[in-house]
Amino acid sequence: MRGAAADRQERSWQTNWVSRRLARTEKYMCLALGVVAPDFELPVVFGGDTVRLEDYKGKNFVVILLPPLAFSSACTSQMCSVAENYSRWEELGAEVIGISTDSPYVNQKFAEECGASFPIASDDNKIVSSEYKGLLEEVIETIEGGGLR
Repeated sequence: MRGAAADRQERSWQTNWVSRRLARTEKYMCLALGVVAPDFELPVVFGGDTVRLEDYKGKNFVVILLPPLAFSSACTSQMCSVAENYSRWEELGAEVIGISTDSPYVNQKFAEECGASFPIASDDNKIVSSEYKGLLEEVIETIEGGGLR
């Protein structure tokens, strides 16, 4: 049986770990903490005709992947890793949306190659990717439920 001191130490370690992780993550985030995520509606490969961020309102977390170029080594690795571990994302209560600046046809092939079962939307006019500042490098954006209004 653990004592109160051990429990406090464990909580302190967890709090410090989360703080350090958040500090590292913030410099890579394309939206500042507390900023309401811009809504979008884009055609998707899987999951229906279009995907809207508004449809995810009230969810715990929405993870938006913004790979700038399908089939590049980094983007393929990122997308395939998320696809392979998708059940773990679901267990955490996270919804995942991929947004690529490639055409729907290219995204279809990209999704098939990675085995993605989450929506991958086509932002071939680059409007949404620009709003999320995802054009310069690959970005993973996590939005807490409170960030959707």
